[in-house]
Amino acid sequence: MFGSIFDKLTLNNGYQMPRHGTGPTRFRENPKKYREVLDYCIENGYRSFDSGARYGTEKGIGELIRTCGIPRDELFVTTKVNNIMHGYDKTKLDFENSYKTLGLDYIDLYLIHCPVPVKGEYVNTWRAINEIYESGRVKAIGVSNFTIQHFYNLFEVSDIVPAVNQIEQHPFYFQPNLSAFMKKYGIISQSYSPLGRGRYAQDDRVNYLANKHHKTIAQIILRWHIQSGFMLITNSSNPTRIKQNANIYDFELSPDDMAYMSSLNHLERMWHNPERFPGSVAHNHVERMFKEVADQTIEESNTSPTQKDAARQAIEELLSEKDIDGTIDIIIYCFQKAVAAYGPNKNIKDQAVENARIVAKEFVNDLLQT
Repeated sequence: MFGSIFDKLTLNNGYQMPRHGTGPTRFRENPKKYREVLDYCIENGYRSFDSGARYGTEKGIGELIRTCGIPRDELFVTTKVNNIMHGYDKTKLDFENSYKTLGLDYIDLYLIHCPVPVKGEYVNTWRAINEIYESGRVKAIGVSNFTIQHFYNLFEVSDIVPAVNQIEQHPFYFQPNLSAFMKKYGIISQSYSPLGRGRYAQDDRVNYLANKHHKTIAQIILRWHIQSGFMLITNSSNPTRIKQNANIYDFELSPDDMAYMSSLNHLERMWHNPERFPGSVAHNHVERMFKEVADQTIEESNTSPTQKDAARQAIEELLSEKDIDGTIDIIIYCFQKAVAAYGPNKNIKDQAVENARIVAKEFVNDLLQT
C-alpha cells in the first residue's frame, strides 16, 4: 500500500501523529521568508512541524498554526527542551517559554532534545515533563537521541513510557537493537537527518533503484523510511526539494529493494553520539581553560624555543582533531574524569574545567619530556 503524506500513526497513549513531518530552519531570522517556506510546506501536504527552543523556530511555526486556515486538530507541533535547561525547575521554566512563544492552546509533542548524560539531569527533566503532560497542555511526550540505557533510567522514575524517540536514522545508519527495544515498549522511532544531512541524496549505491522507480535517490531513501515503519522529518527550505520530499507515496519498494537498502547500513553517524553530546561547542569554557593552562605551562617551562614551538604545535593539532559533531577527544576526556570522580551532576562543567587545568599540565609536561 503506497499510503499518503496525510497518514498518521497511533502513539502509545492513543494520540495520533502524522508519519511525515518537516522542520525547516533556514530563513528563521527572516519572518516573511520563513513564512513563505512554511506555507509551501502546507501546500504540499505537510501537517507535522518540528521545532525546538534552540532552533529559534517556535515563533514562526506557532504563527503558521494559528493563521494558516487549517483546523488545529489536523496540524501537529513538536518542540523540545533546550539542552541547557535540564533539571526539574529549569524544564518547567523552559516549557513555559516555549508555550508562550508558540502561542498555542496545546503542544502536540514535547521532547527531551538530548539526554546530555554528563549532567545526569535528564531523569529530573522527565519528571517535570510528566507533570506538564498531566496538566493537559501537552498531548504526548517523548525523547530524542536516547539509547536503551537512557530509557531504563527513565523507567526507574516514571511509569509513563515515552511515545517517540527522535533519532538520527537512515539506510547507512540505523540501530536494529534499539529499534527492537522501542518496538517492545511501543515507542515509535522518528528519523531526523533521513538523508544523512543530505550526504546520501546523490549516493550512487542507490542510483539503480532511483532509475528503476523513476524517482530521485532522495525519494528512494525517504520511501525506505516509510516502509520500515519509521516516522521521518525532512527539513529542506528549497521549494523543489520540499515538493520532491513529499512525493514519495505513488510507488513502493519491493522486498528485494528493501533488503538491498538495509544492507547499506555501516553504522556511520552524521550527527553527534548522544553519549558524547553536546560536543565542543557547548564545552568551549573547558577548551579555553585547557588551552590557557597549556600555553602558560609551555611558556614557563625551562626548555628551548624549539621544544616550546613543538609543544604548541602538538596542542594545536590536538584541539583541531574533532569528530563529526565537533567533539574534541581531549575535552571529552576532561568531562569523563569529572564524571568518574563526582558522577553525572549539574555542576559537571565546572568540575570539567578544573580537570582541564590538571590534564593540560600533565599533557604538556609529557610533551616536553619526550
